[in-house]
Amino acid sequence: MAKKGALKSVYIVNDDDLRVNGGRWLLQSGPAIRVRGFTADTLGDRKVTGGDALPIYVLGENDIRANGGQFLLKGGQPISVTSAIATARGVIQGKAIPVWPVDDDGNFDSDFAGGYSARVLATEPDDLILYHIMGESSGAVAIDSSPQGNNGAYTGVTLGQPGIGDGNTAPFFDGATSFNNFFSAGFDADFNGNEATILIWVKMFNVAAWSGTGYAFSIYADASNRFVSWNSAPNNFAVRRVGGGTSHIITALGVGPSLDWFMMTVTASEIANETIGYINGVPIAPASTPIGAYVGALDNTRTLSGAVTTLPGSVHHGNLAHLAVWKTPLTPAQILELATV
Repeated sequence: MAKKGALKSVYIVNDDDLRVNGGRWLLQSGPAIRVRGFTADTLGDRKVTGGDALPIYVLGENDIRANGGQFLLKGGQPISVTSAIATARGVIQGKAIPVWPVDDDGNFDSDFAGGYSARVLATEPDDLILYHIMGESSGAVAIDSSPQGNNGAYTGVTLGQPGIGDGNTAPFFDGATSFNNFFSAGFDADFNGNEATILIWVKMFNVAAWSGTGYAFSIYADASNRFVSWNSAPNNFAVRRVGGGTSHIITALGVGPSLDWFMMTVTASEIANETIGYINGVPIAPASTPIGAYVGALDNTRTLSGAVTTLPGSVHHGNLAHLAVWKTPLTPAQILELATV
């Protein structure tokens, strides 16, 4: 198995490996790193060629953005190429090519990659469009760890509070003024309300908070097209999907008055014609059918975690962490896997 630690350099192996095995870089002394999304059909689009080994050096975040072209090691340090290499190899400036570490048998090595966040990042990575770990210790930016760069903006939160137990901290939302606005033109373009998964970890501040109506997230085009999750009644927590005016509310009863972390998830699929709500990786009820077609651009004042509007309104009182959005419905097995830290 690969060992934990910082990468020193990475090498592109020969053309046969790129074409046959889906693309691999080789650690200077260790197992391979496989490149997601490389096939014979897409190789030319990415302009990555085989041949002699090409060193790729680990640089800081500022260097990545300044010098153009980056490889994003799932759950670990970014691997950036220099501007000269980026020009020669055709890596698009500002575009991440995600890679992940594998063991000698070609299996994903979560020990190297960094625990819970690595598992999220390795789950349907082609369809992950937003992942806010929310582990920042300072600042006003909720950093998106997905390749899409859909950052959010914090208002009124207290960062650096105890998290879910994965080594990351979590922000505190005060029940009055706090929220994370993750609307952007990029996220609006990425989001697909007809094939989607939204996942978030939630913790209530105290027993009294269970009597409020705080929202964990809101992804909202209009009243007839939205996804929300909130404490819907004392000690209950719900998810709701509305598409084309057809609404499904799925409520987990008796979650409170616990003050432990729990994970809420909702999936929607127009193809399967169903919406499913989960708590801690387990379906709350049988799939809700039929569903309506989701349409409309997102509202920039109602695409949030921690509140339902930027007024602010219906603010969560407690902590939130690991907000993840995919443009595909995850399977029950995948969601259950992500419910364990």
